[in-house]
This record gives sequence, structure tokens and C-alpha cells, in this order.
Amino acid sequence: MERWEHMEVSVGVDDMAKLATTIQDLGCYGWELAGLASPKVVVGSMVIAILKRPMVLPHDPHDRAEGWKPDPCGRWDVRWWDGQTWTFHVGRRSDDGNETGRDAPTMLPVFKEPNWQ
Repeated sequence: MERWEHMEVSVGVDDMAKLATTIQDLGCYGWELAGLASPKVVVGSMVIAILKRPMVLPHDPHDRAEGWKPDPCGRWDVRWWDGQTWTFHVGRRSDDGNETGRDAPTMLPVFKEPNWQ
């Protein structure tokens, strides 16, 4: 069974050129357009693009017991293994406390816009 990762990108209708550029940039990372929507109950006119790409799942851990394991994707400190598959639940440890979040369990790279400074 193929598992998919999804992303939402939204722009104002006056900024459609930016949407096209963003979709092209994300295409280099395996993302493809799955659909477009224009919500009716929104202040201002917006277009929402839904993108998808297949996930490249990391290998199962050696210790298959349920629990927090080192993130095999390398983006967070830990990722939740539910005993059968890697989940979207992730965490980062620091001296200031723990941070949790959601991140797709895929080995594919994460898109980052270039910083031209």
C-alpha cells in the first residue's frame, strides 16, 4: 500500500504567478498537484492548492516495541513508533524544554526556500 504525504499552499487570487512558481519549486522535491480549491467563505479571494507525493518510509527499528525512537528521517530528535509503523508524531529535546510537532515519516528531503542575503 502506497502512503502519501500532503501539503496545502494558499495564495490570493492576485498572486497566481507565485502559486505556479511554488508548485514548480516543490516539483523538484517530488510534489505534484492533487487539486485546487477556492473557499467561498473567506475574507478576500484565495486559491488553495493541495499537493501530494509518495512517502519513502524509513526502515523499521531493530527494537520493534512501541515508543519514542531516534528519528530515522533525521529532522527531529525522536519519532513515535507505534509498534507497526513510524507516525507523524515527533519531538525535539532542549535545555528549555521539549518541543513536539507533526512531520511526515519520509526519507525525502524537505523543501526550503533559498535565503538570498
